[in-house]
Amino acid sequence: MIKIRFSFFLLLLAVLPSCEKETALSAGAGEQIPLYFSVETKSLSGERTFRAAAFGFQSQAFACSGTYCSETVDHRATVPGGLWLAPCRVNDGGDPLRSDGTLAENLSQADKDSRYALIPNYGCTEGIYLVVSSPARKIFSGNGQWYYPWTSDAEFYVSDAVSATVSGCFLDGEYVYTSSAKEALRLRDRRARIYVHIECGGLSEAWLQSVSLLNCVNSARWSLLSGFSASDYTVETAGLYDCNDSPQHLVKARGDGWDSDREVFLPSIDYSDPGYVSLRPQIRILMGDDTDHPSQALVDITVPVEPMKDYTYNLYISKSNVTVTLAASAWDDGGTHGTVDDEAPAYIGTFDIAGWDDGGINDAADWNGSF
Repeated sequence: MIKIRFSFFLLLLAVLPSCEKETALSAGAGEQIPLYFSVETKSLSGERTFRAAAFGFQSQAFACSGTYCSETVDHRATVPGGLWLAPCRVNDGGDPLRSDGTLAENLSQADKDSRYALIPNYGCTEGIYLVVSSPARKIFSGNGQWYYPWTSDAEFYVSDAVSATVSGCFLDGEYVYTSSAKEALRLRDRRARIYVHIECGGLSEAWLQSVSLLNCVNSARWSLLSGFSASDYTVETAGLYDCNDSPQHLVKARGDGWDSDREVFLPSIDYSDPGYVSLRPQIRILMGDDTDHPSQALVDITVPVEPMKDYTYNLYISKSNVTVTLAASAWDDGGTHGTVDDEAPAYIGTFDIAGWDDGGINDAADWNGSF
């Protein structure tokens, strides 16, 4: 894990000198006061832009935001630890801009000025929530929510909302704001990846026709204060395998298995929460050597899905059901398929296979006529 620690500039307004100071440092009108934040992320390499947003603690109303870039302003010669991210001009997509408003080719060309920093406009007494995101995209509002549009194909990092207080014009009464490890502003890509592995369980052989992920959310809204919304989303079906009329033959004695290789990203949601039931994906498997009369198994995804993790659903096929276990691994480099599981695969459940008729007894016609 890469830990990035940086500061934001808080530009004090002219009205603020009337606020009581809680440190020996003076803060005159228009003076730049650096506030130090701890931000953790798995991988934020290269040139980056950031947006810091503040919301009222009680009202949860948007207060202000500021934008920054990963170039630093170095004042360590005069201020201990004074190495801060530079306030930076950006467009709505979070791309850095030159002073004339045109797109900068790199951060060295970007317009870096304190006027782009986080500027309080809510007074000095109300507690606030802080949220940091990268890149520094525009924040949207609607239905009483402040949110970012989320899509499954876009890398976007955003922190949870962290509470702080404004006292004497300083966050938490400190000239330099620090947070505990528990409250650290940790930037995370709010996506997870789903993979599927299939092999014979109680069967010596099986035929695989197709594998799909149904009801995959591909666009949604991330509320800066409450996370994913259970409304205003779209879904799609993600095809993982199609036999093209030639079912794949899996033989248990040979150790045959099938593994998906398509990257399917899902929002990191607790799918066990009844409030998200309409967003739950399903794994659909069609089996049998007769493509005109396939057998079907549907596996519901009803577990908490954490950000920046790979989830592999292991499906073991028997005559009338599919036994499912789940393995999870963290994105050790922020992107590639993890190779080391966090824990042993956990038993999820056993799901019925539809499409076969046993006539009311267990030893009648098999769902797969090849057995």
